[in-house]
Amino acid sequence: MVSSAAAEARWSGGSHPLIGGVQTMIATLDEMTTALAAGSDPSWLSAAEQGYYLASLQQITDRVTTMKQAALAALDAAHQAGDPDGPAASTGARSTADWLAHRTCANPRRLAAEAKLGARTATRIYLTAAMLDGLVSPEHARVIIECLDALPTDLLARDDMSAEELVEAVELQLIEYSREFTPAEVARLAKHVLEVVDPERAEQIEAERLARAEREAWRRTKLTTRGIGEGFIRVTADIPALHASILDTVLDTLTHPTVSPTSPASQTTPDSNNLESEASESAAPDDGQYLSGAQRRGQAFCTLLENLDTTTLPQRHGTAVAVTVVVDEDRLRREVDQHGLATTTTGVEVSLEQARRLMCGAGVWPAVMGGASVVLDAGRTRRFFDGRLRAALEIAHPTCQATGCTIPAAWCDGHHRTPWAAGGTTTVADGALLCPHHHRRVHDTRYDTHWTPTGEATFHRRQ
Repeated sequence: MVSSAAAEARWSGGSHPLIGGVQTMIATLDEMTTALAAGSDPSWLSAAEQGYYLASLQQITDRVTTMKQAALAALDAAHQAGDPDGPAASTGARSTADWLAHRTCANPRRLAAEAKLGARTATRIYLTAAMLDGLVSPEHARVIIECLDALPTDLLARDDMSAEELVEAVELQLIEYSREFTPAEVARLAKHVLEVVDPERAEQIEAERLARAEREAWRRTKLTTRGIGEGFIRVTADIPALHASILDTVLDTLTHPTVSPTSPASQTTPDSNNLESEASESAAPDDGQYLSGAQRRGQAFCTLLENLDTTTLPQRHGTAVAVTVVVDEDRLRREVDQHGLATTTTGVEVSLEQARRLMCGAGVWPAVMGGASVVLDAGRTRRFFDGRLRAALEIAHPTCQATGCTIPAAWCDGHHRTPWAAGGTTTVADGALLCPHHHRRVHDTRYDTHWTPTGEATFHRRQ
């Protein structure tokens, strides 16, 4: 703290040290800017000077950011307490962060987050001092605050340490970590920091913290959908880490299928190069452009939804929950090169080629309408390749029946070689197993499909 006498001596010139400091920094930055504009290049410096220059700029940036965050928090606290003299009150702004965003054309959300972090660090004297000294960056501070806030509120005192002293020990340990590790690394170390400062109770405290986090994650779980046009729906989900890992595992398996040891497909050993080649083919659209991992996972998610076993889901109105595709019989029986539309019971329009493909699986029910809106077929289970019939197909065809494809049968869709709409039957002789990629292709009107005497499918792009 500065004594009142020293403060009076320093401020005798009429300038507060905070204002004077800012003015000095601006003047120094102006000099540096002039040097850069005149052609001065940091690469001209020696290696040691270059390192000092960059490291110092980073430290200065962190220290100035800390001061800004502290100022935002302090001024906003005064504003919320009814101070009529602050910049926010003088302009009618809701907060100091909003006022500064308007004044500087900055991002209001980012400034609000900085004000919040400044308020959270204000009560941590060791952390605040380390930040002002440039020893802890704002990113490190955010990680440290989250760790401290996650500590149980009912920490029991030890014989040699009170609960408050234990929290201070954790704070100091994390500050020490910040001098050696990145924010992400400190976040990982923070999960085990109690093992360092209080190893006797670390496991119990961590278990309690994890249980609270799991309950909170389940409470905050949500999923929203929003139409964004051009046939797209944006799905946004916040789900617990456990369920996200399950979804990751399923999607990774669908994008990189492997042979299951209990699957009939395990009777053969697919060549790994062919399997990777097939995965690459699935990842490349018809225009030859590269398909990113995110796109592949998105398509795998769609495949997962199409193949959900609706018989295990809760029933609605006495029937299994399922989306129904409604299509006129005349439209369905058209030649494949003719186009038309079908509609789902959820109000989504799909092409006839999409409808024909969906007819092959049990995840989506078809409803074929004759004259006067008479339902000719509503997805009778005898139309699907399941049970013993499915097992017979997998025994006869251990892999996808597209030429050169080695995707295991367990990952394939059942398909009518002669379309059901054209009189096809649900039999082993008329059935085929195709991976999701080739199943889409066989229903793609841009391709002709030919079946070899051995039951393999080949595809030829129409001219």
